[in-house]
Amino acid sequence: MSVRAREIAKGTDATEAFSSLGGDITAAFELSGQAQPEEISATPLNSVEVTHQHIGYAGTTRPTRVRLEMRGAVKFMKALKPLALLGLRWVLALIYIYHGYPKLAHPSDAMRDFFVSHGLPGYFLSVAGILESFGALLLFLGLFTRPAGLLLMIEMCVAIWKVHSTNGVLAVKDYEFPLALAAGCFVLATVGAGTLSLDRLFFGDRVKKGRFAKGV
Repeated sequence: MSVRAREIAKGTDATEAFSSLGGDITAAFELSGQAQPEEISATPLNSVEVTHQHIGYAGTTRPTRVRLEMRGAVKFMKALKPLALLGLRWVLALIYIYHGYPKLAHPSDAMRDFFVSHGLPGYFLSVAGILESFGALLLFLGLFTRPAGLLLMIEMCVAIWKVHSTNGVLAVKDYEFPLALAAGCFVLATVGAGTLSLDRLFFGDRVKKGRFAKGV
């Protein structure tokens, strides 16, 4: 069987270039910048014999260029991971301190009655204030981020269950905000605070080698 290919990627190893052809075949490849096709005899893929000994550096094909560009973009986005986790922590910290500090510093009977009216003990107001205020501080600093994220996620799940889902699961608009907060906290509880954090500064080696810290 004879097959004609348009180009060979720059610097591509012969075995890699012909692996998609497979089997016992003879392929004619037309190299970029050369008028005559090069005859290449390929016996099973681990043993490739090139009759013209110098393949050279041909221009990359469009699919190859696209793959290289995609790899570059992915590499660039991965490099932004520490900033992404820092941004997530700070946004969540801002939201939690905004909602938690009034519960802790300025509790009122109206706030307490709100908790009681949804079947929660009145002291949950103080619990929520402490958890949200100090949890926000820990998220901002990136200190004990995993346990803080886990506790805040649990709090949001309780809030969805007892307060925001009274109209049913289909009433997404009633619980979309605490659901988004719970999702963000779950990410931090599983992935960790990232490199721009006190967790990495104080517990860097242990966090990196921890059982659940592969993604940090």
